[in-house]
Amino acid sequence: MRKENAQFSSEESMFPLPLLSTLLTESESEKIRHPAIVLELSETGGIFSSERKVVLGESVGIILHPNLRYAVRGRVTWTRRIQDQTHMKFGVIFEDEIPGSLWDILGENLAA
Repeated sequence: MRKENAQFSSEESMFPLPLLSTLLTESESEKIRHPAIVLELSETGGIFSSERKVVLGESVGIILHPNLRYAVRGRVTWTRRIQDQTHMKFGVIFEDEIPGSLWDILGENLAA
């Protein structure tokens, strides 16, 4: 899941992780927002935690900053129950590239 670029990993990131984000899932008629935590992030995907159950192969959107509307689209690649069995930890591979401007916003807003 992690690309060979440690700049955006949780170990040597330019901004602190975990980070609050929004998980978007789709029902038949609407997109539904769920709170999620970014545990690890790279240009190609990430690891997230949420109370929302997701399934392998599910298409999701991730809004990486609470003040933005832009959602990065991706697909769930693995899932695991954590803690008291109410939280889910899951991996997402991104279908879209995260724009450089979004990386800048993440770094600027969290440094303030």
